[in-house]
Amino acid sequence: MIKVKNLSVSFEEKEVLHNINLELPEGESTVIVGKSGCGKTVLIKSILGLIPFEKGEIEVEGMTHSVTNSANLNLIRKKISMVFQNSALFDSMNVYQNVAFPLVEHTKLSFKEISRIVKEKLKMVGLHDIEDVMPSELSGGMKKRVGLARAIVLEPDYVFYDEPTTGLDPVTADEIITLISKLSQTNRWASVIITHDKKLMKAFPNNIIMLNEGKTLFHGDLDQFNSSDDGIVKSFSYSY
Repeated sequence: MIKVKNLSVSFEEKEVLHNINLELPEGESTVIVGKSGCGKTVLIKSILGLIPFEKGEIEVEGMTHSVTNSANLNLIRKKISMVFQNSALFDSMNVYQNVAFPLVEHTKLSFKEISRIVKEKLKMVGLHDIEDVMPSELSGGMKKRVGLARAIVLEPDYVFYDEPTTGLDPVTADEIITLISKLSQTNRWASVIITHDKKLMKAFPNNIIMLNEGKTLFHGDLDQFNSSDDGIVKSFSYSY
């Protein structure tokens, strides 16, 4: 379980998140929605300790980090991985090196064992025999898959996705949604998905959070979201 307690984040004089309180269940999927600039990406980067916050506390499976205590941050980061919006692959490394990077940096596994795990994770995301290919030679959808393979290579408890279908054509976007859904159902990790894509909300309908102006506006399932009387929730739903 990830617990966000009284989290506030500001950039200079602009408050981006205000007193956020929410829980991200272990082993379940959560979709976080809201208009651009509402604080979605700031929220997950704050959980990972990539953005400092001036108030609040993050608890991940009993370990906390806060403004005054960051001792557990490295341990927390080992439990969470992130698939970045632009995939964030290392341009100078081939696919094998990109996926193997976390294993090389954080384990003492042999080359043979690392090679086995890399091939296993690439197979899980539907890729075969592309270990020597450079990122510049990959399509947008393939980059997303490689980024996902790298994210799961250390067997995390939580996988964060930042706009996983942005920039993809409709067919490829549907393929990525299907892949995320399949992996979420067949593996132990929890998926936390930031998105504007209503298809992702339909694929993961049980736990939806909507942020608005740095605050939690809605937390419930898709049926409750669609039947909400709140004008902002309605306008977001009808904007698709």
